[in-house]
Amino acid sequence: MEVILQVGKNAIEQANNDPQEVVERLRDYEGVAEHVLLDKSMGRGLGMDAEGLMPFIEAIKSAFPDLGIVVAGGLGPTSMHLVVPIVREYLGISIDAQGKLRPSSSALDLIDWDMVETYLINALHVVG
Repeated sequence: MEVILQVGKNAIEQANNDPQEVVERLRDYEGVAEHVLLDKSMGRGLGMDAEGLMPFIEAIKSAFPDLGIVVAGGLGPTSMHLVVPIVREYLGISIDAQGKLRPSSSALDLIDWDMVETYLINALHVVG
């Protein structure tokens, strides 16, 4: 089993939007979490700010080279362009999607498997 630690909007704000402060807080999880999920959208389908996440990715990769990094934020079948700057810059980045895989982006709706199929095809083009 692998542990993924979500660092969402609230956690980033509590760290004063400071990548180094996020790194310091991640030290408490060293040896426990194998991945960190950077997700300011927190399942609400809000579009990712790739440029805004890159300083956090850089700081985390520098401090914890073996820690896997996952990014999320509004990724779905028609929004893979949002993650392009990150996957071009950082090899081995993982991506996560949730809100944009539902017809209304509501967590109450079931996932639409046709949307998932399109998302996976588009994701393979972007990260593959």
